[in-house]
Amino acid sequence: MIAEKSRSEGAGRAAEIRGQKERDLLAASSEGYKKAQLLKGAADARATGIFARASHPEDYARQTAASQAYAHNEVDSYAIEKRYLHPDGRTVWARLSSHWFLDPASGRKQSLTIISDISEQKRQEEVLRIREEIFSNIVGQAVDAIVLLDIATQRFVEFNRAAHENYGYTREEFATLDIA
Repeated sequence: MIAEKSRSEGAGRAAEIRGQKERDLLAASSEGYKKAQLLKGAADARATGIFARASHPEDYARQTAASQAYAHNEVDSYAIEKRYLHPDGRTVWARLSSHWFLDPASGRKQSLTIISDISEQKRQEEVLRIREEIFSNIVGQAVDAIVLLDIATQRFVEFNRAAHENYGYTREEFATLDIA
């Protein structure tokens, strides 16, 4: 237990030193100064637990379970889509993925985590879901028979209630029909 704690503290200190070296290198240029401040902010945020506070409450437990299995070497990698709460109040969707790799320079096992903003993708998915729901309601409530045909296979892929009633085929029978 003491050895694990010591190893953990040593790894944390090594990461802190690496982070400081990265910030120092970035600060060497005027453009890099802004990036160094961002890195310093991220390091400060980790120290104060802001990532936990920034996670959406509905996603925090799921991420915690996945990251604990990862941290305890029960899995080699994990990826989740989750929400973060931005300081301005909006919700930001992100894809977080982490995996272990062997550092070629030191020969030690290292962790790489990538967080990608997928807010626009999620917005588009919601728009598509709403449009599909509207389409489904229109087709389902239509009094006229509506069928959709897959041109490549020449098979009926979708048909509404009116098509079943007008043509007398069951859903299963309709699925086996083609226009040839």
